[in-house]
Amino acid sequence: MTEKTKKLVLAALMCALTCVATMVIRIPTPTMGYIHPGDALVLLCAFLLGPVPGALAAGICSLDTCPMCRPPLSSRPSPRFWLV
Repeated sequence: MTEKTKKLVLAALMCALTCVATMVIRIPTPTMGYIHPGDALVLLCAFLLGPVPGALAAGICSLDTCPMCRPPLSSRPSPRFWLV
């Protein structure tokens, strides 16, 4: 494989891992928000891929998990079920 292909595959993998870590692993906070390991993976993306590819991989994933893109609060599950 060429270096370009390896970097593309790593970017796709990091994007998928960040998305899973953000959407699946949620630890509720008292402020009605949540903490997740996706933020650490965003930083790891930038460290492994460099600033521009890392920002693109993390940014594409952030669009998938954006709070503005989710359904309204009334249709979300209760916070007590977030931590599985």
